[in-house]
Amino acid sequence: MKKLKDYNRPKTVAAVHIAVWAAAAYGIFFFTTEVSRSLIPFILGFLFVYPLGTLYTAFRYTRRYGLKWYFILPAAAIAAVMYFLLGFDMVEPNYLVMTAVAVFFGAGIGRQFYTAAETTAKKLSKAQLSERGYRSILDESQYKKRK
Repeated sequence: MKKLKDYNRPKTVAAVHIAVWAAAAYGIFFFTTEVSRSLIPFILGFLFVYPLGTLYTAFRYTRRYGLKWYFILPAAAIAAVMYFLLGFDMVEPNYLVMTAVAVFFGAGIGRQFYTAAETTAKKLSKAQLSERGYRSILDESQYKKRK
């Protein structure tokens, strides 16, 4: 069975990442407000687990596919919908700021590790890779002499 990253479909993978992230965020909210009704899990969930999960999700997607608008904008829209419609108003506006900062830094760090050459090298066949061959860095014939 192929993994999701082997299909190289960034929009589908973005949708999966956002769906898992949103489900985890709502799960944290539901568990801390309805199940435990304690302040300690609420604080731990929204001050440590949620920002680290958001940062990791943005980092993981951006490292693989680069900085794409169809990951950043839906994440921001879903965070706003959760805040205004689903009862996240207990968290105050820090939820929106925390989401924006975590996505910003996660995508920024992931962008540093992203290389377009990796994705194009994966698309090359074995025959094309073998034709590229090896060139010694000491071979002076590849450099033109300046006059």
